Amino acid sequence: MIEKSSFCTACGACVQKCPRQCIMLCKDENGFLYPKIQLEKCVNCGLCERICPIGDCPQSISSKTDAYACTNKDNSMLQQETSGGVFGVIATHVLDMGGIVYGCAYVGHLQATHVRVDNKNLLPSLFGSKYVQSNTCDTFKECEKDLKNGKYVLYSGTPCQIAGLRKYLQKEYFNLLTIDIICHGVASQSYFDKFIAFLEERNQAVCIDYNFRSKENSGWSCAGIARFKRKNGKTFNKKQFYFSNYYYYYYLSCAIYRDSCYICQYTNLNRVGDFTLGDFWGAEGLNLPFSVNNGCSLVLVNNEKAANLLETLDLNQKQVPVYLASKYNKQLSEPSISLSNRVELLREYREESASVIQKKFKARNRKNRLKARIKYWVPMWMRNMLLQIKYHRNGKENYE
Repeated sequence: MIEKSSFCTACGACVQKCPRQCIMLCKDENGFLYPKIQLEKCVNCGLCERICPIGDCPQSISSKTDAYACTNKDNSMLQQETSGGVFGVIATHVLDMGGIVYGCAYVGHLQATHVRVDNKNLLPSLFGSKYVQSNTCDTFKECEKDLKNGKYVLYSGTPCQIAGLRKYLQKEYFNLLTIDIICHGVASQSYFDKFIAFLEERNQAVCIDYNFRSKENSGWSCAGIARFKRKNGKTFNKKQFYFSNYYYYYYLSCAIYRDSCYICQYTNLNRVGDFTLGDFWGAEGLNLPFSVNNGCSLVLVNNEKAANLLETLDLNQKQVPVYLASKYNKQLSEPSISLSNRVELLREYREESASVIQKKFKARNRKNRLKARIKYWVPMWMRNMLLQIKYHRNGKENYE
């Protein structure tokens, strides 16, 4: 039977910890993963319940959280990453130390999956936002093995995944470094698969990559690029804007997340990772001593381990008041709020074709889509100037 709970995040800790291997993650009617217990194999040891992070107060490791605005000095890496490129700098440091990096990549046909990376050539697969829930697979097990073998390990994921990892390990490791991301919520892989199949049919080609936040498209923004490959081997790109397709729009509207995202216990400053990374929205108005036109990361330093490491990293950085961290990142103070028509949108996913869903999306969101489209018609230099004016008017402070 599927053990379905509104609080379950599908972190995968129970699946990976079960000594009898009698738990698996299975899809519900909306494509979200939940644990299924094979009762005939279960011996009622209770280990899965003991390591489940649900119901615990978040295991904060924040002794004192400091906030920084940061950007990568390497323009090539900065261009590849979503915001300020800080993850790449931290991950490169770990690999240079002979360590291992775990993070989310596309595996197979755009399946968001946590993977183990042990060399720099594979690192770019972990770059970029993937607005779909990642399957942690056996990476908690692999991470524990690496830690016990004395490897320096970086594990990056959503806060619920980091909480699941820490409960799975059941002890603190001095050689473990964790990054939790500022997360709005996760959509199901099945919902994403249906959307990708729709794009492939419309373009008569296989989608080989979907970058939600590509700076090739429109700089640091919510605009992306889908890459396709035809049968003759020819590849081509298609720009993706959130106002143009139903998946991206409904994701940013907080309409298609799993139930647990709307009651998330990690949407506060009691962080579970050593570092917390996200976009520093509003950085344009801070008068920082470095450019943020191509992205800026918000970095929360949650303990001494992270603080000591940050001092050694080659980053443009400036400490800012913590209140600025949550001013334009609401998920640092409260969970996402569902649209009133979420139930109807999930019903459409189950019962309608993607082409019908797309048509309904365009019909019901004409006004909002037009406003968003006009925004992206504005040249990037003018958009940056307008953002600076906007954030200064909203009471931003100068840091010189």
